Amino acid sequence: MKVYILGDGPLEKKLIQISQKLNINDSIVFLGYQNNIPEWLATWDIFVLPSLFEYHSIALLEAMRAGKAIIATTVGGNEESVTNHVEALTIPSKDSIALSEALIKLIENPQLRKKIGENARKRFLIEFTENTMKKNLIKALTL
Repeated sequence: MKVYILGDGPLEKKLIQISQKLNINDSIVFLGYQNNIPEWLATWDIFVLPSLFEYHSIALLEAMRAGKAIIATTVGGNEESVTNHVEALTIPSKDSIALSEALIKLIENPQLRKKIGENARKRFLIEFTENTMKKNLIKALTL
């Protein structure tokens, strides 16, 4: 099993050092910034968004559109996009134990993975497509 970490940021070098120190760098692949997210999402079973803060996460919406089983932290707009145990498993930020428990739950339960992924895609198609968002914006601006 491999863990792929996409994106970059101020903690990337520290995370690489920690993975080397823990001797797990053979299992973790740091890929840096990527612009081919749909291709990556197609290869994954589980999408994890362990944010410390968020607004309205485009990454989360992309995972929903791809129908992935999602684990996301309960920060910012994440809880407006997904409901715990419906479209995702939500966990507190900075809680590695909750994250590991959620991962184990999804890894060991393919039916739950499938159900959460399907629910996430359905909600995306109902609430977050470009046309739906435009209609909602027009409604909000004309009130």
